[in-house]
Amino acid sequence: MRDLDPQSEEYQRVQEERERFAAAAIAFCLEYDIDFLRHFLRRLCNERDSRRRTTPPQVEVEPRRWADLLLKTKNTIYAIEMKIGAPLRKHQNPKSNAFSKPGGYGDFLSKQCQQGKCRGRYIILSDKPIGLHGKERVCGLEVEQRKWEGLANGLPSTRLITDLTKLLSSFGIWEFTFKEMKNKKLSGKLDDVGNAIAILESVRDSLGWPKSLPVTVSRDQQHWELGIYLTAYRRKKLVRGLAERLKRANKVPEGTNVAWFGYVAEAGRAAEQRCVYIYCSQPSRKDLVTRLRGADFVVDPERERDGEAGPYCAILQGGRAKLDDINWFRKALEAAAGDVIPYRNGWS
Repeated sequence: MRDLDPQSEEYQRVQEERERFAAAAIAFCLEYDIDFLRHFLRRLCNERDSRRRTTPPQVEVEPRRWADLLLKTKNTIYAIEMKIGAPLRKHQNPKSNAFSKPGGYGDFLSKQCQQGKCRGRYIILSDKPIGLHGKERVCGLEVEQRKWEGLANGLPSTRLITDLTKLLSSFGIWEFTFKEMKNKKLSGKLDDVGNAIAILESVRDSLGWPKSLPVTVSRDQQHWELGIYLTAYRRKKLVRGLAERLKRANKVPEGTNVAWFGYVAEAGRAAEQRCVYIYCSQPSRKDLVTRLRGADFVVDPERERDGEAGPYCAILQGGRAKLDDINWFRKALEAAAGDVIPYRNGWS
């Protein structure tokens, strides 16, 4: 998908279509993969005794437009509302009064449960916090939020679930890209650039930067690189989280990116390497290098700046060799912000 404005109607429309496809694919797997059904009931619906179930739940996709996915058991109706990028609308959001009023999802589900004389649970599957704190009761229903990570972790290893993982990864759900790419070490064999881009985008997404930061390629006769520049601001607003901590910890000058990460290759070397540039002010560079070396990363001792007159930085191209590429990039960036304890004291 081309880079759309997240506030545009077209972006919302594309994301809602992806949510419908995701719901249909998950429903198919629930019907035809018993291990996935048990995983789904345990991780999302919190049914600890799902293995004892003799009758599988009835599964419906987008019934009457008031849930993306509906699971019906003898005593409970589970309404699952999935969000990939589109925001919750007021009638879908338990924190809004519209949820419990006629036309709201809470009102619809509550009436359905009254007719069936069963309890109702409304579960929002989304990474964006909506203000729910654990399990709450709204409109006579149990409501709670679950993250996509909860579904991605511990998935059964079947061919059907492998296909589901690829599909959800293609929809931009970074947890599934992370799962699909995890344990891949591309360094030294970047013939599959598609995998490299997926890894870089997964790291970017998982650490909280916007998808609008692209993977870029730069090359000349002596040098080649594929990576992402990480900024401290988006639309003049500070990016919260790791970006903010990197800027603060390393006193990054205004107008300078906080980091770059990716793959580089240079003439005379047999293979490309994973690499991270952490930008900083000149006075803060010594402390930055100390933190990175304390976390067992190798910092280039000869280069203090990005180019002859570029910004000051620390350049990582080694250390922690056993880590897969995703974790290597993540931990290097986190170490640069001072988020982790030194490796020699037990950080892994």
